[in-house]
Amino acid sequence: NSLYGRGVNFFLDSSKSCHRDYGDLDSDSKYIFVCSISVNSTTQGDENAIIPQGYDTFVDSISKPTLYVTTHDAQTYTHYLVKLNTASRHQLTSGH
Repeated sequence: NSLYGRGVNFFLDSSKSCHRDYGDLDSDSKYIFVCSISVNSTTQGDENAIIPQGYDTFVDSISKPTLYVTTHDAQTYTHYLVKLNTASRHQLTSGH
């Protein structure tokens, strides 16, 4: 579960995925996938949302989404697996 529905979260801004709130805080490295997602129709999600008929993706904002929550594995295509060390994670999340 996420704040925007049941499924897998994909952020448009990769620094959000690198944030320390996601993943193992004790690890020196973190892995993120760079993916494309297939989206047919979106609806506003919330933490208890289950995808209604006719939709395949939740978003955090209908007008300007920054987070997509896919509900089916077939919606994703992975391009890269990126390994980040502690220093690169700090640069991405702090903006320095």
